[in-house]
Amino acid sequence: MNFIQKLWACLSVWKVAPDRLYLSFKDVQAVLGQSFGQGKNSTPGKSNEALALLAGEISQRFQTPLILQWEIKDGLKPMRNCWVIENHEKQDTYLDTYEVIRQSVKICKDNKWTTVAILAHPDHVWRVKMVVEKFGLKTVIVDTSDIPYDPESTQKWTRSKKQFVIREVAMRFYFLLRGWI
Repeated sequence: MNFIQKLWACLSVWKVAPDRLYLSFKDVQAVLGQSFGQGKNSTPGKSNEALALLAGEISQRFQTPLILQWEIKDGLKPMRNCWVIENHEKQDTYLDTYEVIRQSVKICKDNKWTTVAILAHPDHVWRVKMVVEKFGLKTVIVDTSDIPYDPESTQKWTRSKKQFVIREVAMRFYFLLRGWI
């Protein structure tokens, strides 16, 4: 995909078709879970609790290692084969999508994993997929179409689709200009 195509996709692509798990999950070596906001009082929140439930089901069904942003992990019972991304490598720096993916890809490369499942809010999936693929990994998309927005999220842009889309378009352009997608 060239720059103009990516630019157009930044504005126009909002649905990424999920893969059929029973067909494509046999090749998946890890699940990368990106959180979506945070609940009030340091709870995972509705979106991340739903992502955690799905991560737990996938891990149990396919025995696949999980690499999760901490807000999703906080919604799960303790389990083996689970890496948690909690902080940006640079102290006092916001843990953004790019940094979570960068750390997740490092874990994958250390383990020689080349194919991963993307577990993210459906409106966040496209950017996550593009960044992961830019790092050279193959992706399978988990069906997260039932993951809700959380009107009580501490991150106001993850409270509703309208708030998210406004920020997401800006973030997509930023990622494109940085060469991350």
